[in-house]
Amino acid sequence: MNDKCQIIVFSNKAYNAIIRESFDKDPVETGGILLGHILNNGVWIVMEVLPPGIKCIFERSYFEYDDAFVNYLAQSVANQYKIPLELLGLWHRHPGSLDVFSSTDDRTNATFARQNPNGVISGLVNIDPYFRLTMYYMSNPDENTEIQYNRPPYKRIDFEVGNDIIPDEYFKLRYYDGNESDLNPIIERSHRYEPIQGHLTEDSRDENINENHGNVQQRIFTESRNDNSLWVDDLKKIWTLLKKHKILCLTALILLILSAFSIKTAINGCIKGTETIISWLKKDDSHKPYISKDKITLKVGEKEFIKPMNMGKRKTPEWESSDSVIATINAYGKITAKKPGKVKMILSVDGKIIDVCFVEVIDSAPVSDYKLQNTELFLRVGQKHRLVLEGAKDTANILWSSEKKDIADVTDNGQVEAKQPGVSTIIATINGEQYKCTVNVGTDADDE
Repeated sequence: MNDKCQIIVFSNKAYNAIIRESFDKDPVETGGILLGHILNNGVWIVMEVLPPGIKCIFERSYFEYDDAFVNYLAQSVANQYKIPLELLGLWHRHPGSLDVFSSTDDRTNATFARQNPNGVISGLVNIDPYFRLTMYYMSNPDENTEIQYNRPPYKRIDFEVGNDIIPDEYFKLRYYDGNESDLNPIIERSHRYEPIQGHLTEDSRDENINENHGNVQQRIFTESRNDNSLWVDDLKKIWTLLKKHKILCLTALILLILSAFSIKTAINGCIKGTETIISWLKKDDSHKPYISKDKITLKVGEKEFIKPMNMGKRKTPEWESSDSVIATINAYGKITAKKPGKVKMILSVDGKIIDVCFVEVIDSAPVSDYKLQNTELFLRVGQKHRLVLEGAKDTANILWSSEKKDIADVTDNGQVEAKQPGVSTIIATINGEQYKCTVNVGTDADDE
């Protein structure tokens, strides 16, 4: 595992908890505990932010956690998730605009870091006057290091916020839905009793509950017995009628046989249909991971997220751009369009390619806005002229070319140079569209 923290991602719930706690306790100091996951690629995900506790000390320049409360709550919250959370670090509000840890903070951070072989992340919140969060990472310090004399090594870490950045499996909770549970295998479905009318005293509660339960069972038994009696009576009447009318009996027998064949046909059809559906569900493709989008079109400068889907319990996804000049992608699927062109975003796990998303980047200006200032030029040998494509904000996106470089050549920035007498065409290409300028090259003798 890469234990170095490269970037921090907050869930919406976790980030909102920091904002709420900071403003609720303003202007005194406050803080909280960060719980989440450490991924293989250096991404630290903060899923939950715990409050500092009931018996905290809140002052303008001093803050102290309720350790007993925080330790209990951390264990309880962490185990609510199917993938249990782990302790990542802490945050606290600093007075004024101070972005430096105090010596007390150093000792607290070092204590947390020693508990985790991967180190610790620690955040500072300032309200000056707007909310501002700065995140730091500290590796596991040497236990022999004297913090009061040597400041621990902090590294400032960038962070982002958003549930859409975090894989879905990290949000799944352990549950009890009334039928089954993954909290404990011996938990069964709870019994449903009819509500008991009236108020019960402590002495009569158990007696009335048992009586009510017995009444419900008795009523169900009675209703069932009454229903059975009605069916028996009906059957007796039908049998008496059939004995008196033999033709009617034969007709009923034929209808019964035909209905049996019809029922059998219907059952066979249902079985075949069910088998077909099951065969569809068993296709391997339904269990393979894939990218949330197959194809994306972006303008230069735009950004968009793509997500790995159906990952299950697989390892951390790895993203790669086939051409980072055209578009880049970061560790959690954010695409940034750089330059017009086509590029592939590749999803891999352990070096094996899983799926590909095709991205086309176009220029931000509409094609109809482009226009060459000159569509025809008259130059003498040795003269130069700069062509301008109006509407193109980024000239680096323009590809210049000449049909006859020996007569008139052009540079990457549109500078045309006349070489020898003749006619050549200069072409400006952008977003697949071409704009042409005819260049006539003559000599001084042609002017006389």
